[in-house]
Amino acid sequence: MLIGVVGDRNPANETHTMLDASLGHAGAEGEWIATDAVPSADELEERFAGIWLAPSSPYRSMDG
Repeated sequence: MLIGVVGDRNPANETHTMLDASLGHAGAEGEWIATDAVPSADELEERFAGIWLAPSSPYRSMDG
């Protein structure tokens, strides 16, 4: 199962690394989507089984 994770991943951010680990423990794979590169809702729905909005700002794009 592929989960889209919307956020600007920072490997120094503990919540981001724990999110990656949590998805793995749940048997899912996460793919990070930068906030300034979020595709259309139709593409998100077609590509991912679910969407997770990552914690921790500031984000590069609040619209994303």
